[in-house]
Amino acid sequence: MKLYDALSSKLIVLNPSSNQIRILVCGPTLYETCHVGHGRVLYFYDLMTRYFIHKGIDAVAVVIITDLDPKISSKAKSVGKSAQALSNYYMNEFLIDITSLETNRFLLLARVSNYVNVAIDIINRLSYDQIAYFASGNMYIDVRKIPSYGEMSGMSCDRLRELRIDIAPNKRNPEDVLLWYSNLSCQEFYRSAFGNGTPWWHIQDVSVAMSIYEGKYDIHGGGVELIYPHHETILGQLRTLTNARRPVGWWTHVGTVTVRGNKMSNSLSNTLKIRDLVEEFLPNVIKLYFLSTHYREELSFSKNHLRKFVAADNLIANSILSKKTTNNSKYSNKIFAEFQARLDNDFDTPGALSILMEGLANGIDRHVLEKMTNIFGLCY
Repeated sequence: MKLYDALSSKLIVLNPSSNQIRILVCGPTLYETCHVGHGRVLYFYDLMTRYFIHKGIDAVAVVIITDLDPKISSKAKSVGKSAQALSNYYMNEFLIDITSLETNRFLLLARVSNYVNVAIDIINRLSYDQIAYFASGNMYIDVRKIPSYGEMSGMSCDRLRELRIDIAPNKRNPEDVLLWYSNLSCQEFYRSAFGNGTPWWHIQDVSVAMSIYEGKYDIHGGGVELIYPHHETILGQLRTLTNARRPVGWWTHVGTVTVRGNKMSNSLSNTLKIRDLVEEFLPNVIKLYFLSTHYREELSFSKNHLRKFVAADNLIANSILSKKTTNNSKYSNKIFAEFQARLDNDFDTPGALSILMEGLANGIDRHVLEKMTNIFGLCY
């Protein structure tokens, strides 16, 4: 099986040494209900985990849930709630969303607020190693001291300096990234050797990775928009903390969902919520729609296109629920082998879906069809 790795920009053979695959996925921030873009990401890693388990591999996928963020504080203030109460509310809403989309079976959840002490320890270590430094009440990571920083995003040192991340006075370099934020607008504050504050986005996810996987694992995933600065900075920290050139085997990214050419985003107020979509379409129809586009490609959302998969869902359901079987086992096994070959090629779900529909049209054995739909997470 081959899987595309964003760090090397090529397909790499997936060959786990211990028959176990450990996956870490960047999930949503708890200040709003989840939209279709979140749903696509979560469904892909649910599918990935499901397929590995089908192949006899012990796969574990942990989704990082961000519940420490200024957007949470701002939203909480506007509605007259505490930030913790707001994040707890949206955590419950998130559980409702993944349950309604039927992507809740194989995904484990980790809230970053449970790993603050780990984040503090990591910052202390980076500071001791003179990779992190204190400026204007905050802690920053000196990215120029991280070898090959910018490798994943393919950006030169000059290009990184032009981007000017986390603009603030007294930073050593324009491209240095915030690790610890002392601004009182954040919702949680923890006393540490470098003062009260909250761990910033990039150190939050590293604290989960170090706690659960000791910083070395097989697959890191999320939306393609996270490559820089988020995943670039996570990689830099993990390389430093583990002394490993490749602490993560594969960096994988799901393409954005767009609406009229713009990325679907809560910040742009152009989202379609998962719960609204589930009220109109069955989860199977939504999943078939996601499957029809390769995970690394942009998905231009269209309800008209989505509606076309209602008929496909009905065809599959009628074939399975009829409980009729065929004696064409040789053909059915051939179809299933082709189905797996497509998924083994960087999760070519459009190709695998096409094979499934071809088999359905030509009288595939019901039990083989059920194996395909179980891998896809379709429930009948």
